[in-house]
Amino acid sequence: MEKVKVIEVGTHCNNHCSFCFALGKTYETDLQFLIAEIVSGAKEGCKELVLTGLEPTLYEPLPELIRAAHKMGYSRIRLETNGRMLAYQKFTRLIVNAGVTEVAFMMPAHDAALYGTITGAADGFDQFVQGVRTLLQTAKDKVLAYAQVPVCFENHTYLVSIFNTACEIGIQHITFQSLDGYLPSYEPDETTIREQTKEIITLARKSGLPVAFRGQLLESLGIEEQPGTQEAATEVDNRNATLFCPTTFVGRAAKPEMFEVLVRPNFSCNQICTFCWVDKMADDPPHEETLRQIDLIVEHRIHRLSFSGGEPTINPHLPEYIRRARPGVREIVLHTNAVRIANPDYCRTLKDAGLDIAYVTLLAPDAELSDSITRTEGTFRKTVFGALNLLLENVHTLAHFVILKQNYHILPEFIHFVHRTFCDGIRENIPITFSYVAPPMEEIVKNGYVPRFSEVVPYLREATDICTELQIPFGANEGLKGMPPCVLGGDRRYFRFLTPLHRKHTGGDFVKKPECVECIFDDRCYGVRKYYALYYGLDEIKPVISGK
Repeated sequence: MEKVKVIEVGTHCNNHCSFCFALGKTYETDLQFLIAEIVSGAKEGCKELVLTGLEPTLYEPLPELIRAAHKMGYSRIRLETNGRMLAYQKFTRLIVNAGVTEVAFMMPAHDAALYGTITGAADGFDQFVQGVRTLLQTAKDKVLAYAQVPVCFENHTYLVSIFNTACEIGIQHITFQSLDGYLPSYEPDETTIREQTKEIITLARKSGLPVAFRGQLLESLGIEEQPGTQEAATEVDNRNATLFCPTTFVGRAAKPEMFEVLVRPNFSCNQICTFCWVDKMADDPPHEETLRQIDLIVEHRIHRLSFSGGEPTINPHLPEYIRRARPGVREIVLHTNAVRIANPDYCRTLKDAGLDIAYVTLLAPDAELSDSITRTEGTFRKTVFGALNLLLENVHTLAHFVILKQNYHILPEFIHFVHRTFCDGIRENIPITFSYVAPPMEEIVKNGYVPRFSEVVPYLREATDICTELQIPFGANEGLKGMPPCVLGGDRRYFRFLTPLHRKHTGGDFVKKPECVECIFDDRCYGVRKYYALYYGLDEIKPVISGK
């Protein structure tokens, strides 16, 4: 399997796209550092280099990076760009002569008016079109021209027109990517997208232009309308083929710019937490099947892969799984109780395999309370030592606190404990994430593990205020395992990453009041777990109305 090296460069962009996940970010610009990264990838056996970031064509030494990669034996050098700079023949000639092999053009629109609406660059569309044509004229079949279409509210009714325009200007492969979970305030209409997808597939068969669909929304429609899409697209460009992994799911990441897949390599665990809903007696996925799923994730260039469980560290193959994913996945994340990671040798093994980030579940500031919740005596100390080992190995580590009936009252004390334990004046404060215990089963509420929101609010306010005072990053009050924004008065200080939902979550595992449609957070709030509502009702839910 071909290994991929991803290099992110740049400090600015000449577009201001409404859906951009990189606004406010800056990437590396030191040329020697970037060349060292390219060398490192070559030594690791990488044959493909992806140059991305903000707008990499605005990075002046870009041709030098491409030349360096070409000399080091990279057989595939891919540039991801809005394409506007390629309208200038002199620049295009530079990157073609340097050795670029393919260019992936961001193509959100089919005409200047829509392009200007989405990107804020009224003149950008003409430059993009000229950029594609200039590349094809200059490269003379030496460079492939791809198009990546981010599907958002503004363009979802024009997907067929975008496909037709791509054909007209010479695009050689087109991928439609739904922006699951990170769309503007208005949802694309699924019926409209279904109709557009069906027509695009028909046109693709007639025109011969390869088409692929990525993202949770589009994949199901593409597979439904075009049996065999996965195999057909894979023959053309297996990284852009439709991703359909039955044993994984696409989830919302802590960092909104990330596209994340979560893999559970096992369901067994070395703790017996009172609130856990995972069936620890379930059969683990076969080893070969897990490897196959990881290979799919790498092939499709998923940005972020998370391992969870059960407790993934008790799986003997975990280091192998991490190494398997390392070539093409930008961030590898572990959700863990860190008990096994108390062994420094094992911690180093995970780090050497390629682990980037660890969410360590800590449920209390002391052993007595923690061990009573995990029902596994002696594991609190091991969890703390495991987190310290991760920090010593320079793994980005976060403390994850699950809010329960048994521990919500010690939230402020927990913040001070984390600060004392993990901040020694040299290391920065480790971030803290909060999640509200999820009751997907009636027993979790019935057995007294789920507190009322109103009981928790004063303690959570105090805890997050302490985080602010001590400059401890915090988050994850929002989302699938968070509290509805209204119970904290809609105060955005306590909700750091509110993002629009992929689709309305009404019915099923979540419920809302009818008047929630008037709330300013309606398109960002899942509502209340149905078993919480069954036991406690919805009296605490008071929609936040704009202007009141």
